[in-house]
Amino acid sequence: VPGGLCAKIDRWGGVVYRVENKDVALRLVAGLLYSISRGKGSIVYLNARKIATLLGLRGHLDAFSVSMLYGFLAMLGFEVVEQPRGKAAIINMRHQLIEKIKAVKSIDEAIQVIRKHLGE
Repeated sequence: VPGGLCAKIDRWGGVVYRVENKDVALRLVAGLLYSISRGKGSIVYLNARKIATLLGLRGHLDAFSVSMLYGFLAMLGFEVVEQPRGKAAIINMRHQLIEKIKAVKSIDEAIQVIRKHLGE
């Protein structure tokens, strides 16, 4: 289990992850944006399944954790929209924050960029 996540087995035998606190959620958002910034394309849609895949989880995140991640993405200036099967975040690769994250060398530096952008 990655650090800061709690894992449980649901009744169907799948793994459900839960974020323990705000700092872990911030680290996960930084990891998401770091991995997205290394890819190609102009727009990336992030639903709950794609978030779990990009984070390298073998199960899925619970609703509270996904909501917390969407909240951070909305505070960073990305659009979060309703879809027929839940929510999705729309990441524009020309966003100012993505441009800054492209320039960093590690996820730790990306965390610092995000903290500075949030004013923490």
